[in-house]
Amino acid sequence: MKKKNTVSLLALVLLLPTVMYSQIGVQTSNPQGTFHIDGAKDNPASGTPSITQQANDMVLKKDGSFGLGTTQPENKFHVITTQSVNNRYTLIDAPNANIKHPILALRNTSVAAAGNFSLLGFTNNGVNGNGASWGIGSIRNQDNSNEDFYFGNSPINNAYVERMRIKSNGYVGINTSLPENRFHVVTSEYVNNRYTLIDAPNGSIDYPILAVRNTSTASAGNFALIGFANNGPDAVGANWGIGSLRNDANTNEDFFFGVAQGGHYIERMRITSKGWLGIGTDSPTSPLSVNGAADKPGGGSWGTFSDRRVKKDIEEFKDGLSVINQLKPVTYRYNEKSGYQDLNKQYVGFIAQDVERVAPYMVNVIDDSAKSGLKDKRELDESALTKILVNAVQQQQQEINELKKDLADLKKHNKEK
Repeated sequence: MKKKNTVSLLALVLLLPTVMYSQIGVQTSNPQGTFHIDGAKDNPASGTPSITQQANDMVLKKDGSFGLGTTQPENKFHVITTQSVNNRYTLIDAPNANIKHPILALRNTSVAAAGNFSLLGFTNNGVNGNGASWGIGSIRNQDNSNEDFYFGNSPINNAYVERMRIKSNGYVGINTSLPENRFHVVTSEYVNNRYTLIDAPNGSIDYPILAVRNTSTASAGNFALIGFANNGPDAVGANWGIGSLRNDANTNEDFFFGVAQGGHYIERMRITSKGWLGIGTDSPTSPLSVNGAADKPGGGSWGTFSDRRVKKDIEEFKDGLSVINQLKPVTYRYNEKSGYQDLNKQYVGFIAQDVERVAPYMVNVIDDSAKSGLKDKRELDESALTKILVNAVQQQQQEINELKKDLADLKKHNKEK
């Protein structure tokens, strides 16, 4: 009996490693682990799927199509989710931290060629819908050197129509595949008599609905312009530019109107921050300053309010011939401090300092330090000159009348002799 027990114990010891290290192989006769499934085996040409989870949560069909949540996968990989968890239907996790690697990548394995797409599609046309109404993703650009990001939509089963593109250099194009600047919009149809519309519920708030800002350090001479051109889609730059112009480094900006000539803008008109309008000058010294001639088609004159009922401190103005006799008309040209553009044109007029000595009421002194560096720049108001001339004519006529009387008296005296 003792010998029999000893043999049994020896057999148990010999068989124990086999029991403890048994291995199960599925589709393999050489399992490499405790439980080894060889998924590389071909599925049968017919018959039931090779893997079916309970309740049909997962299915692998004989053609290699894999379905999650469906027994009828329509593509190689088909997922149907019917219930959201934490406000999402499908989740893909990865411990990415701050590494700039995609958690999910889509790759077109065709030979790299211009126009190749790698898109992710979106549709809301039901479980029986084919294709995707919207596609976004990468497109190989025209010279096959880089990839742009593409946004396109499509009628069902039709080719995509491009709606927006982000170039590899960061330029954004809406309705164009070749944006020429950081933001480029092409509109080919108008609606309600306009091509582009920007809305905002602004009410009576005096805020701009669209703002253009120069982000350079604030400095005199900085521009923030909007350009306009009508010379075709291949035009470079803009023929007209309007917008703000910094007139000092601290606070003030004027509104600028300029036309392009020789690669830069020539100023044509300006509205200063105080509301003064300058035409042909960047330094208006009154509500309206015009450098050069001004026409008033149709004749007429500029009106002024002269009703006695709106005036006070009325006194007779007597300056006339004595002032006229002291005025010295001269010819001159403006220099760089003037702010005028045409420095070669010759003008006829007066020197303000000369006029100031005989008719100080015709001269205004303004602070033009910011423009010309002159804190006491003289400005001539020639409106009084008309009144001086009226008095001068009247005074001359009075002298003529007196001379006529003297002449008549002299003739009468000679006859009486």
